[in-house]
Amino acid sequence: MVEMKGLEKQLPYELSLPYLRDQFWAVARKQGWAEKIGPAVVAVSGGSDSVALLWFFVQFWPGKVIVAHLEHGIRERSSIEDAAFVKKLAEAWGCEFEIEHVVVPRLLRKGESLEEGARRVRYDFFEQIAASEGATVVALGHTADDIAETLLFNLCRGSGPFGLVGIPEVRGQFIRPLSGWWREDLRRLLQARGICWREDPTNLDTTYVRNRIRHEIIPLLERTINSSTRQHFVDFAQDMQEFRRREEKQGELLVQWGKENVPFSMYGTTLSFVRSLSEQEQAWFIRAIGRNLSLKTLTRNRLTSLIATLKTSGRWLFQWENKAFICCGSGFMVWINPKLLYNTHAISKEIVFKGDRGVFLWGYWKVHWEKKQHFSGSLTSSTGRFQEAFPLELGSSLIVSPADSESSSLKNRKMKKIPWWLQKIWPVFSKSEKWQWIPFEGTFSDKAYHGGAQIILRLEPVASALEGVQ
Repeated sequence: MVEMKGLEKQLPYELSLPYLRDQFWAVARKQGWAEKIGPAVVAVSGGSDSVALLWFFVQFWPGKVIVAHLEHGIRERSSIEDAAFVKKLAEAWGCEFEIEHVVVPRLLRKGESLEEGARRVRYDFFEQIAASEGATVVALGHTADDIAETLLFNLCRGSGPFGLVGIPEVRGQFIRPLSGWWREDLRRLLQARGICWREDPTNLDTTYVRNRIRHEIIPLLERTINSSTRQHFVDFAQDMQEFRRREEKQGELLVQWGKENVPFSMYGTTLSFVRSLSEQEQAWFIRAIGRNLSLKTLTRNRLTSLIATLKTSGRWLFQWENKAFICCGSGFMVWINPKLLYNTHAISKEIVFKGDRGVFLWGYWKVHWEKKQHFSGSLTSSTGRFQEAFPLELGSSLIVSPADSESSSLKNRKMKKIPWWLQKIWPVFSKSEKWQWIPFEGTFSDKAYHGGAQIILRLEPVASALEGVQ
């Protein structure tokens, strides 16, 4: 980048290149990305924060800089003008430019606000660019102002301690180098160097809650209570980040200790384990599972409600979001894909054993079978597979049926071990009334069968069978 001649001599030290270079690398070391030299994706909307962020990377980052801009189709003409401005800026500063044109309102998911949808689409776009470019970091332009505003917003929404960290400085490959800068200082930097930016007219619209916090509520607090309100919010958020790190570490340990292999679960554990934890530990545990499954963070009220439900007996269901339910019953607590509840491909079917071995699919299960002369006992392995022996003297075929169907002959047999959310897809193998095998429950027969040729049945759940189910 070519700076204005003689400009450096006219600038105060805190706006000089040597000082700003030291600040840039001090933040890089603090946030842990100083050694991740390589292509960097810089998210640029055209506003002052993102333009200042790009300036820092163009000046000081030794690797390739890729400018990523999402034209979201919300503000029509001004949105297109923003895209043109960012493209021109990227070209002038010698950066690669990547853009995607979308209409965010058309991409919203059920129950998703415009702001939430725009954020999701934007981050997906940044991740795609980072993957295609082999980028080591994705830089976002959030400032100290954003941290203060987010903390107050989360507090008003009823967030617990987890939501009071504001905006994390680093999350995966996403970094926020300007988290220690105030917006007014960045604008002073740009103005001093003759650099222009775009103003988003919607940022002044106080019908948006975040804008109301920025333009009305925080200024009111600074005028009437404490002129350093914003700084105190940021300091508090930094204190809470250490609390969050400790909580996340403890939560991950609990997730490892409590894990149980329950077929078709995104995560499974036992009720006895969860109930052995304190309410504080239960909150850490549940939030850690949500993070691992990339689920939306529960509000304090919903988390409190879920923890209270853990004390109740019987079966219940908790909808975390559209793509994840929590089911409880038969001593288990699991996170599942809701498609399990509403889509079943399992119907009664006769299986004929021809040859010495084979494999067939039934519902969401893969069944391997093999003829053996002798086999004793049954087992359930730690990998979630199930195994049993069927005596060939009963014939060379079996009927496999869903556990909740009449053809399974279970109307008079209470199934205590099979979780209720799996009964529509749970296999029951039977030969009339003479022999019946229900994985988890056991084998039931009219007499003891010993010796002779047998069919060894081995089951394993096929989680991928759920993919694409509507």
